[in-house]
Amino acid sequence: VVRGAAGRTQADERFGDTAYCCLFFARGACHLGPDCTFLHRVPTPQDDLKLDIIHDMFGRDRHATDRDDMRGTGNFNRMNRTLYIGGLKIMRGAEQTHKSLLRHMSEWGEV
Repeated sequence: VVRGAAGRTQADERFGDTAYCCLFFARGACHLGPDCTFLHRVPTPQDDLKLDIIHDMFGRDRHATDRDDMRGTGNFNRMNRTLYIGGLKIMRGAEQTHKSLLRHMSEWGEV
């Protein structure tokens, strides 16, 4: 789904290798399309290697400690590979919900 909607944005021209990925695109909610100043694509392992220690893939600041409100991006004192997803609704049973979650999230990396 995301790979099919990916495309060039202003970030490709203006920022090149230093551009961050669009958080709103990742959520399926970026209305700027090609005018967006963030990348509209699935991050690659190479993108991860280019990050500095105090920012995540979307350009958000990492902090010295984890936040208790689940709104943080992890901390820069350790590698964080956890993704919190809230508000899930079990509509067709737990097994179907699990399969759907794996199908959608595996596009972003190993689940």
